[in-house]
Amino acid sequence: MGDLELGIKYRFHTPESEDGGWMAGIYPMLELPTGSARRNLGAGAHSVYLPVWLQTTRGRWTVFGGGGYWIDSGADARNAWAGGVTALYQINEQLQFGGEIYGTTPHHDNDPGVLAFNLGGTWQMREGLALLFSAGRGLRNVRATDQAAAYLGLRTSF
Repeated sequence: MGDLELGIKYRFHTPESEDGGWMAGIYPMLELPTGSARRNLGAGAHSVYLPVWLQTTRGRWTVFGGGGYWIDSGADARNAWAGGVTALYQINEQLQFGGEIYGTTPHHDNDPGVLAFNLGGTWQMREGLALLFSAGRGLRNVRATDQAAAYLGLRTSF
C-alpha cells in the first residue's frame, strides 16, 4: 500500500443540457504519507494538488482534462505543475473504457519530469460505488520516470 490520497471535487459551472455543454470545477487533493518511503511505496511527506478541470460529454464520449500546481513538502522535493487529458467511451450503463495522456514538471532535483499514458476504465458496481482501473507507461524519460504503471481504486460518491 502506498500513500493515502484524499480529494473533493467541486463543480462551479454546469452545462444547461446533459449532452454537449461544458463543466468546470476544482479538485483539490491532499496526499498523506501512509506508505513506506524506505520501500519506495510512498513519498514520506504530505503534498497538496490544486487543479482546475474542464469536462464535456457528446453522446457516449466524455472528454475531460486540466492541470494544476503540486505543493510538495518532502525534503528533496520541489513544487511542480501537472496536467492531462482523458477520453472515455460509455460501453453500457455499468462499464466505461478510455485513455489518458498526462505530464508533470520535475518533482525532485534529479527528476526529469513525466510524460505518460494510461488505458483503463470504470465499472459501476452499484449506486455510489465504482471500481477504477488503469495501466500504462511513460512516453518520455521512461527509464527514469515511468516504465510501467497500474492503478486500482474504489470511488464512492454521494
